[in-house]
Amino acid sequence: MVRKDSKKPTHPKYQNMISQAILHYKERSGSSVPAISKFIKGNFDVPEHTFSTQLKLALKRLIEANKLIQPVGTRKYRLSPEFRKEIQKELKAKEPRSPSPAVSRSKSRSKSRSRSRSRSRTPAKKTSVPEKKKKVSSKKAREERAKARASKKGDKAGAKKDKSSKKSKNK
Repeated sequence: MVRKDSKKPTHPKYQNMISQAILHYKERSGSSVPAISKFIKGNFDVPEHTFSTQLKLALKRLIEANKLIQPVGTRKYRLSPEFRKEIQKELKAKEPRSPSPAVSRSKSRSKSRSRSRSRSRTPAKKTSVPEKKKKVSSKKAREERAKARASKKGDKAGAKKDKSSKKSKNK
């Protein structure tokens, strides 16, 4: 039996992709499987036909290796504190440092200071907020509402009396 040459994947390992997804969302309770898969599909070129199976297997392996924590009663995953530190160290090592950050900071500070000085010289415009209209109710309106309430109560009481009188007639 001749084995076909398998293509090398164009994406990183599932362990790395899952950890990047969880770090990206920064959710305190952890990230759900749909959120992790959405992040991976959006940022990496993964084969569609094997993705869900590989994702489930990778999550299971990471839990067994104590790199992921699945809180009891949830379907979310968090990175273990040790594994989180490892990943953050790797990410910091990959990031190139700029040679002269102090120079750029001083320039931006001087610009912001000059802007704030020019702004403080001009008086701030006051915007007027329209006042809310108060509801004015007259005596007549109050009396009409009271009469309407009384008539409704009277109708209900009358209806109850009618029902009770019908019952007594049936006996």
